[in-house]
This record gives sequence, C-alpha cells and structure tokens, in this order.
Amino acid sequence: MSTLLIKGMAKHRRTRRAPEASRAHILEAATAVFARLGPDAAGLKAVAHQAGVSHGLITHYFGPFENLVERVLEVRMQGLRDRLIDVLRLDDALDVDRLVRAALEQFLAPETGRLMAWALMSGRMAREDFHPRHALGMKMLVDAAAGATDASRETIEDTLLITWSAIASYSVARDVLWASLGEEHRAAHDERFVAALCKVVARNLASPPVDGLRAEP
Repeated sequence: MSTLLIKGMAKHRRTRRAPEASRAHILEAATAVFARLGPDAAGLKAVAHQAGVSHGLITHYFGPFENLVERVLEVRMQGLRDRLIDVLRLDDALDVDRLVRAALEQFLAPETGRLMAWALMSGRMAREDFHPRHALGMKMLVDAAAGATDASRETIEDTLLITWSAIASYSVARDVLWASLGEEHRAAHDERFVAALCKVVARNLASPPVDGLRAEP
C-alpha cells in the first residue's frame, strides 16, 4: 500500500468517542450548521459533514432528522433558561437591565431564531409533545425572579410573558419594525428597545426601583 494512500486513509479516519461524547459532538456540530443555514436548508448530510461522522451514527443516536433538530432546540432553550436564572440569582435585588440584555443576546443568536422559526413553520410548536410545553422553563424563571422582587407571582408571570414575547418578536423582525418607522436599524435602536423594555419590567418588578427606569404612577 502506498504512503500516499495510507496518509489519505488517516486523514479521513473518524475519531472514536464514547456514546455521550459522540452525542454532544453531534449536537455541537448541528448547532453550528443550523446557525449558518437553518434546519430546513441544512439537512442530515451537512450535519454529518460538520461532525465528521456517518449519517447512520446520527440516526442511531437521535432517530429522524426532525428529532435531532428538536433536541438542538431543547438544549438551546435550556441554556437560555439557565443563563437567565443565573442572572436572576446574581443579586438580592432584580437587575432589570442585565436581565433584558441577557435575554436579548440569547434570542439574537442566529441558531435561536432559525430553530424557533423551524418549530413554528413545521408545526412542531403546536404539538402536545413539544418539549418546552413540559419543561416548565418559564415557571423556573418565575420561581427565580420571585426571590428578587416583592411583586406578586401573577405580576411576575405576566411581566415575564410580555418581556419574552417582546424580545422574541424584536429579535426576528427588528429590521422590518424600524423600517416601518421610516428608520434603518442601527445598534442605537437596540439600546432604545432595551431601555423602553426595562421601563416596563422595572415598573412591575424592580425592588428597589431601578434609577431612571421606574415610571411615575
């Protein structure tokens, strides 16, 4: 066997990993691919190429391609939830600005928007077995926020629902929204959005009030 052929075989030899490590590696590769292309445009072939594994190995661990996409979305949502819970638990008092900025940063990540769009357009989000319905992520965030504010639980729930809805919509449509106001989106507009949303959150939840953010009654 020639030296050139041996080198070629070595170059394409796949790394052997333990099952859990393989799953994590595939999820990482899939996340990177979905961030660039979105799940619909990517497909199994692109993920396998990115991960350097066979199609069969991905199917072995995750089943159909749709299951892989949903698992990536699940991991992404868990990471977002854990990041926000960490922010809520940093101090005894609620840091509204830090919370809103952390949420917006997570939602603006390309993989988040494309995964959420896939879940909506594919009909996955409407299914009863859609993971976020049962993971109770919002409930966990409300539980964390309850330790940083004197607001009632109902007020916390309402405020967080409004906040995440606003951020999710803004992260997807900010260019169009600002264009509809006759302005071209710039970084300064994101600051305006954050400041305006902080006022809403602070009015309901901040305890003690955040300087310059709580509206007058």
